[in-house]
Amino acid sequence: MAIVFEINVVCSRLVDLDCLFHKTDICSLGVEIEKISSMDNWLWENRITNTNMTAIQEELNVGKIIDIEFKSNVPNSSGVFIEMHNSMYVYCFWVNIDIEHSINEFGVTQRNKQYLQKIYSVFKTYQKLQDIGLLLLGAGFETTFSYDGDIISTISKSQNIIVWLINDSLSSELPLPGYKKSRVCSHFVSFEKWTNMTEVPNTSEIHVPTDLLF
Repeated sequence: MAIVFEINVVCSRLVDLDCLFHKTDICSLGVEIEKISSMDNWLWENRITNTNMTAIQEELNVGKIIDIEFKSNVPNSSGVFIEMHNSMYVYCFWVNIDIEHSINEFGVTQRNKQYLQKIYSVFKTYQKLQDIGLLLLGAGFETTFSYDGDIISTISKSQNIIVWLINDSLSSELPLPGYKKSRVCSHFVSFEKWTNMTEVPNTSEIHVPTDLLF
């Protein structure tokens, strides 16, 4: 049985998927775009398949939702949804994960911490290559996430988010009781929701293994 792990991202610039796939720690997975579709809404109305990457911005500008399916050298299905809210891009990267692999979907544990470390590692590498103007990142299993233009409101309404990655300038204002705050890299901090707070590493810095891959 599988469960969906989702990474929700709000940013001011489009993510360069080619750069993400080939110049970060996920390059060994051989991730490529398999199919691109657009649709009017989350009822999947007027769904059209289009393989033209250059048309994505045009579709987003007229209120379409973009659905991109990935292929890779691992069996897990994955993809991303993209939409726009005013001038911000809202991404939902997703991957199916086998829950038999000791996944706890309610919070961070020593066993599932590896998935967060991978996110931090990929983010740090990508940030050095291209600045997407990240406003907010929220990851978890089977999440509910809807960006409404206000960070505090978005966080309050979200569900099943086990880690938030936020610009340092905004972190002091956020209502995140029960989350462990740590620095991921320059200007960005994470808030992790641990299942057992006694397992939380006694450090305010996150050290990502350089050889950690998906």
